[in-house]
Amino acid sequence: RSPKPDAWEPMEAYYKEFEHPLWKALGEKARKRGGHGGGDWLEVHRLINALRTGTPPDMDVYDAATWSCIIELSEKSVADRSSPMDFPDFTHGRWQTAQPIGILGL
Repeated sequence: RSPKPDAWEPMEAYYKEFEHPLWKALGEKARKRGGHGGGDWLEVHRLINALRTGTPPDMDVYDAATWSCIIELSEKSVADRSSPMDFPDFTHGRWQTAQPIGILGL
């Protein structure tokens, strides 16, 4: 798709077409109110919205456990000369049938 194969080009040409719907809806407000370019505010907004409406949050306890174990597994791998580590499935396979999280019900 790029006019010059194997070359970087400015992202501005693609922003409008590929911008995430959530960012299109709330990005300007997020940039004005939160740190890290608005990402912090957006995450807090999504969590509060989930708690208020009773919908599942974007990240659950299984996601948190998965993200957290990366540090320990990395340390073990480095200590064992970069050996591969088995990655635990905290959901016991339930991730395979999990429903996608909706983002448009802002």
